[in-house]
Amino acid sequence: MTTRALPAVLVLLTLAACGPGPTTIPEPPTLAPPSSAVKSAAVPNVVGLDHQAAQDAMQKAGFYYLTEEDATGQGRQLVIDTNWEVVEQVPAAGTVAPQSDKILLRSRKKTDSGSATPSSSTAKTAAVPNVVGMDHQDAQNAMQKAGFYYLTEEDATGQGRQLLVDHNWVVVEQIPAAGKVAPQSDKILLRSKKKTDP
Repeated sequence: MTTRALPAVLVLLTLAACGPGPTTIPEPPTLAPPSSAVKSAAVPNVVGLDHQAAQDAMQKAGFYYLTEEDATGQGRQLVIDTNWEVVEQVPAAGTVAPQSDKILLRSRKKTDSGSATPSSSTAKTAAVPNVVGMDHQDAQNAMQKAGFYYLTEEDATGQGRQLLVDHNWVVVEQIPAAGKVAPQSDKILLRSKKKTDP
């Protein structure tokens, strides 16, 4: 083979190496299971447990979407969970719920005074009105008329949607329950769904 032919052979070998090889079809993506496949379970009773033990009990029951809150309204962070005691849970114990649902544990420090709201002895109290079934705006108005202004809201379907036009939503659950006598400084949670939801 001449030295002139050598480059031509190298070019042919290079082109052959770059040619199409065996075709491989990628695996189809793994799809998330449909929501109907989400398991449900009874929410355990953790009121009275220290916060760490309560979290452990929830996780043992299959609930991992856990949130927490200082039940005294002081907004403190739960830094050392074993120093805190659960005084309220949402949803309530015994509720059968999807294990993907959010669980709220409201706790106070073990060194706090006997009341979940230390200032409750000086705060005015009132019966919480029943607003379930009302549109969200009317429910807020009723709460404020009764002296409750610390109002929070949540999409009751678990989709995390923002309640932008309150008249388009209807209250399906309220915490605390209607009729409970509570300090007017307490937080009220209104869980609502869109009027067009099933």
